[in-house]
Amino acid sequence: MDAHQRAQGGVGSGYDIITGVFGSCVYQRDPSAPLCCRCSPFHLPESLVVVFGYGGSKSSSTPLLVRRIKEWRQQSSAEERELWSEYSRNNEAIIAMMLGEGDRAALKQLYVAKLEIVRRIGVVSGSNIVSDEVYELMKRTNEVDWVVGCMIAGAGGADSFYCLCDAERWSADAIETIWKDWDYHVSPVQVWEQGLTLVCQE
Repeated sequence: MDAHQRAQGGVGSGYDIITGVFGSCVYQRDPSAPLCCRCSPFHLPESLVVVFGYGGSKSSSTPLLVRRIKEWRQQSSAEERELWSEYSRNNEAIIAMMLGEGDRAALKQLYVAKLEIVRRIGVVSGSNIVSDEVYELMKRTNEVDWVVGCMIAGAGGADSFYCLCDAERWSADAIETIWKDWDYHVSPVQVWEQGLTLVCQE
């Protein structure tokens, strides 16, 4: 964690480092101790699969995005702070529903709402967490009935995102058909019980 903080100029949650060492988990930071956090084991329901998308024409700087969000939170109005609270409540609801194998339609509604919340935060903070290009792509993907939801991972950016799908019904070809119009593709990296796996095509 210390090395990660130093490498990114003191910004970033370190969540990617934690999950790389301990596996999937629910991450909760202690507001009174910025470098302290609590992680609880978490496993995605077997009925869902994570599909990673990559491509586009732009990359993003995590330190820059995080810095802009921090500056916005320090200077934000009461109305904008409520937007951040709405984001936190949405996250908690999604986690609770996944842990309880909740209703799929309700989970999709939460993910659709999450995309709009994160989009608004990006606009009011000037951080562009969800670029116009990726926003339209994820909205189009959400229209597919077996797609549960799409979201930018980490601090945001235009070069990658993830898509949560019904494990039994999803189709890589169907997603590629949509994504190719935006020059994005399905990543060969998939999630298995053993962790992230690179699937090589012969």
